[in-house]
Amino acid sequence: MKTNQRNYILGFLIIGAITLYIGSSFTNQEKESTESSNFVISIKTNDNKIILECEKGCAWKKLTYTLVEGDEMKVVDEYGVNLLNNVSENKDASLADFLFNVEKTKQGLKLKGIKGTAWVELSFSLAENRFQRIDNLGMYQ
Repeated sequence: MKTNQRNYILGFLIIGAITLYIGSSFTNQEKESTESSNFVISIKTNDNKIILECEKGCAWKKLTYTLVEGDEMKVVDEYGVNLLNNVSENKDASLADFLFNVEKTKQGLKLKGIKGTAWVELSFSLAENRFQRIDNLGMYQ
């Protein structure tokens, strides 16, 4: 009887240890994918220009480009501004892995998260020469 109890307890401990190991592996994997997209960018407008300054997670420090109506959709990633069909496949582990586009609206700006953002869309009004900080999770000041 004592041998059966010992075997039961030993089996229970082994199953518990395996469960903890597998659970921590999933948690680490999820943490790595979230951390790989960490970026902080300040965005502002001036006339038809979009000005982006990256504080964290980018190969660039400052980008400025003009929004032209009817132009092909431009996207922003860790390497800069590009056309959607021309995004670099090269990935650098020291940089965030993200992709979004910026559209100017009558009310302000609309950003659409394509990859590496917890947000699908951000819309906000922005006074001339004022900035809004964004990251992979959304907007903040």
